[in-house]
Amino acid sequence: MADISQPPKMDSKAIAEISKQARALMVNHYYAAWDSGIGEARIDAAVGQDGRQHSKLYKIYSAEADICWNGHQIKRDNMDHLFEALKTVRTKHTINQLDVQPLSDLNHFLVSIHGQCLYDSEITRGFSHIVIWWKEIQQGSTPKYWLVHDNFRWTTGL
Repeated sequence: MADISQPPKMDSKAIAEISKQARALMVNHYYAAWDSGIGEARIDAAVGQDGRQHSKLYKIYSAEADICWNGHQIKRDNMDHLFEALKTVRTKHTINQLDVQPLSDLNHFLVSIHGQCLYDSEITRGFSHIVIWWKEIQQGSTPKYWLVHDNFRWTTGL
């Protein structure tokens, strides 16, 4: 049985690279999709394999992703409904803390984020966000990153 009292032994240079990549994925893809505007600005111009347009976040989730958004369990196919429900809410996310932990290998990593979200230019709320990314490596192609677990929760100040 593995010693679970210690994190997996991994090269510190590799962990630093994963941390850098995780921050870029969250800032440049996840939060950028929310903060890109309202309404149609949050929709990807490309048509999906199902012949429909989807939210910009839709394509970064694995098909079987486990998503819990502020206590609401949703599936990837329902992600567009979340964007639709919040289509008039303008957001600006700020990351205060970001911690990355490789899981069983360097292709799966947990990201824990704490930050603030300013919405409608007047209300600021704290949030806690925990995600698990999977780095899919296919021979001869650029790695693809997928969100396989996403738990976003508004927090209350103490």
